[in-house]
Amino acid sequence: MNKVLFFIFVAIFNGNLLFGQLPEKVSPEVYKVLLENDDVKVMEVTFKPGQSDKMHKHNPFTAYFLEGGTNKVTNLNGNSGKPTTHKEGEVIHIPREVTHQVKNVGDTTVRILLVEHKKLKKGKN
Repeated sequence: MNKVLFFIFVAIFNGNLLFGQLPEKVSPEVYKVLLENDDVKVMEVTFKPGQSDKMHKHNPFTAYFLEGGTNKVTNLNGNSGKPTTHKEGEVIHIPREVTHQVKNVGDTTVRILLVEHKKLKKGKN
């Protein structure tokens, strides 16, 4: 019984570490940090057609689409929404922490300038 509890604890602990990971650590081929300080982290995000990142966590963020396209987002619970299409020049703001995985389901490269806000009040997803 103690071995079972130990393995459950290890699985939960490792899962929390994995899903709390920084995007640039778990998917460096997608996320490039351009600037980081106490206030913000600015990243260039590039998804080639069919490419996805690994499950990761963001602070509240603002995203500017340098090149638009169609993405599908899967949340921590494994639920995927419908694909969303963003146009070049579009800006979105997510005012809470999020844990998710993103996949480019379109046929064009998606490029985003993403600014994580470290000092905004952090709600939950």
